[in-house]
Amino acid sequence: MKRRSILSRQDYNEYALRLIFGDHDDLLPAAVRRAYLDIARSLRGLSKVPDHTQLVADADRYLVQRLRDIASGYVIIDGPERYDQWHRATCQRIDEILTLGGYSGATIGHLQRWINGAVQYIHLIGAQHLPGYDALYPWCHLPFDTALIDQLEPLGMPPIASWARMDDYDAYLERQIWIREHLVFAPLDVAFYLTMGREPALPD
Repeated sequence: MKRRSILSRQDYNEYALRLIFGDHDDLLPAAVRRAYLDIARSLRGLSKVPDHTQLVADADRYLVQRLRDIASGYVIIDGPERYDQWHRATCQRIDEILTLGGYSGATIGHLQRWINGAVQYIHLIGAQHLPGYDALYPWCHLPFDTALIDQLEPLGMPPIASWARMDDYDAYLERQIWIREHLVFAPLDVAFYLTMGREPALPD
C-alpha cells in the first residue's frame, strides 16, 4: 500500500540544515565554524601551534560577535563603504588574534574566505533562523576560491594568482569592487550563478 508522505518542504529544509551545520540551537556559531572548516586544510602549520584548537575557537568567537553586532544594530551597515570598513577591520583583528596566539600563516585570502563564507552560510540558513542580515546582502563580498576565480577572470576581473596566497587587502578589495561595478547581480548572487554553472549577467 502506498503511503503519502507527511513531510513538508520546510521539514526537508530543516533536515538539510542539520546535515550541513549539525544539531545546533544557535546556527550563527555553526555557520562561522563551517566556514573555518572550508579553509582549515590550507592553514599550513596551524596544527603545530600549541593550543591551536583554543586559538581557532577565540577567532571563531570574535567573528561570531562581529556578526551579532550587525544583526543587533550595534554596527550599522547602510552601504558598501560601511561594509568594506567592517570587513577590513574584522580581517585585521582575526589576523591579530591568530598572530598573538603564535600563528602567522593566515593570509588575506584565508581570512576573506572565513568571513565571506560565514556570511554566505548565514544567507543560506535564512532569516527564519538568523534574522537581521537581509539588508546586508547587496554589499557582501564574494568568497574567492579557485573555482570562482577561474570563472571570474574570463569575465574581465583582474587576475588572482592564488586565493590562499593573496595577502594585500587593497588588491583584494579592488577585485570585490570590480565585481560590484561590472556584474549586474549582487556578489553572492554571482557566486550562486557561477557555482551552479550559469554565467552571471553583464551590464548592457
